[in-house]
Amino acid sequence: MMGWSVVLGWFLFFLGLIFSIILFAKYKKFYHIFYLISIFLYSFTIAYLIDSFNFDEWGISLALFISAILFLFVGYYLSRSMAREKR
Repeated sequence: MMGWSVVLGWFLFFLGLIFSIILFAKYKKFYHIFYLISIFLYSFTIAYLIDSFNFDEWGISLALFISAILFLFVGYYLSRSMAREKR
């Protein structure tokens, strides 16, 4: 049986693809596209976790909290390492 997260994932993929094409055509910069990719990937990841493990409301909140903290630390680490490379 196919879960609802697969359908949501394909929907988010095509929605992100359309928005990415529009943003690139308008601004001709790639960082807008990477912001969109990260937003849609994060949304799909959380939806997949909820669908796979049948989380209740506390499980959903915990998954959102842990993933938000994880991505904050990853973003902080990458920004520091990129700044070091520029020097």
